[in-house]
Amino acid sequence: MTTSLRRFGLQVVLIVIAILLVPLPVLAWYDGIHYWGDNDGMLIVSRTGPYTVGDCQLVSDGDGGAFFVFLDILDLNPSTFSAALRAQRRDHEGTLVLSSCLVRVPPVVLENDYQNFATVSDGFGGVIVAWVGESQGKTKMLAQRINADGTRPWGNLGIVLSSDLGTTSIQPLVCPDKMGGAFVGWGSRLVQVMEDGSVSPGVDGIEFIPGT
Repeated sequence: MTTSLRRFGLQVVLIVIAILLVPLPVLAWYDGIHYWGDNDGMLIVSRTGPYTVGDCQLVSDGDGGAFFVFLDILDLNPSTFSAALRAQRRDHEGTLVLSSCLVRVPPVVLENDYQNFATVSDGFGGVIVAWVGESQGKTKMLAQRINADGTRPWGNLGIVLSSDLGTTSIQPLVCPDKMGGAFVGWGSRLVQVMEDGSVSPGVDGIEFIPGT
């Protein structure tokens, strides 16, 4: 089975889970007013060389504000490349509440330029981040939960979701479980990370397309 087909199957599984868990939508009206900054918006983070900002993902904090999870990249090409995952939180007025909190301590550091991560709200004002990174000298799927105040209830290093992936070119997919945890999928595998950081049914989860 091709990689694209496995990925499509995983997306279908997560969409079905999301449909079953998400409550009925509430009608909202928008007045078009710019609440954060002027017509050009608000500068979230700025870096100067040799540091740059890589991919950035936005997640609601459930209280009118948002988390911004981004790659903080140090590029001393061709000698050094490293990337740290950081999270920033702003309230409903755009005021900085949490500044550049490291997702993992020590930081997520990669020696190449391929970094995949995914984010989702934990449903309680925090954010859950899953990423492909290194653990004990092997490439694994990892996850972290950051509370609204920047604390890390799943430990400074996060939690390991997989055995050796053998490659960094895997994109995680994340769906909230509405209980403070999340479903995390990659390739043809799926795990549930509980609110307390335990992994069900265990590392590597289940293979939802057997034989792939």
